[in-house]
Amino acid sequence: MENLKRGMLNLFRKYFYDPANRGTSQVDSFSGNGVLTTFTLTKKPLMYITSVVVNESTLKLNRDYYVDFGTGTDYGKILFVTAPTTGTNNIVITYKYGNNWIYPGTPQTDNKQLPRIGFFLVGANHKPAGISEVAEFIDATFRLSIWVKSGDEYTIGSYTYSGDKLLDYLYNDISQKIINFRRDYYEPYNVITMKIIGVIDIPFDEENKFNRKELSINVNYKKVYA
Repeated sequence: MENLKRGMLNLFRKYFYDPANRGTSQVDSFSGNGVLTTFTLTKKPLMYITSVVVNESTLKLNRDYYVDFGTGTDYGKILFVTAPTTGTNNIVITYKYGNNWIYPGTPQTDNKQLPRIGFFLVGANHKPAGISEVAEFIDATFRLSIWVKSGDEYTIGSYTYSGDKLLDYLYNDISQKIINFRRDYYEPYNVITMKIIGVIDIPFDEENKFNRKELSINVNYKKVYA
């Protein structure tokens, strides 16, 4: 479940539109030796992994490798399932680092640039896959909370958005991305489907001037045990 949460966090940071355009792209190259499976990135904090390529083949998150985001003071790491073969700069990792805006749990909003998104697991149901399979189907529900500061304006295309309009724009973008993930989904590995199952408009926070919306997201996936 932890790898799924990390994979989902990577997916959302990678594809959800950030009106503040935070983060800087970086490419790190490493040389495999056939033994080492963990590689530490050179920039922090890690926002998300764009791609991992070994010997010119693109690998898949949560199948070929896992991601460790680290903390604000630690560097992110890539953990390969199988050690990359020996080669000179045969491992190429493209990623983005900088000021994250999507967080596990509730995002800190005091004196921080908004918008921000919180993402956490609510619960999960487990069902055996079959008599002959050492696997199970898991229905997991995640809560995604969008926070916008009233009065903050962002220009997107030829329009300026703030408050509820900005909140609605982000919600519509996320909704469309969830549909796209459901149609053509490959990471985290073994996810069968993903959909929004509920939306709550939170009353405006007069004291802190926050606009907020919460989404419930259902993720159905198959976990295979070795």
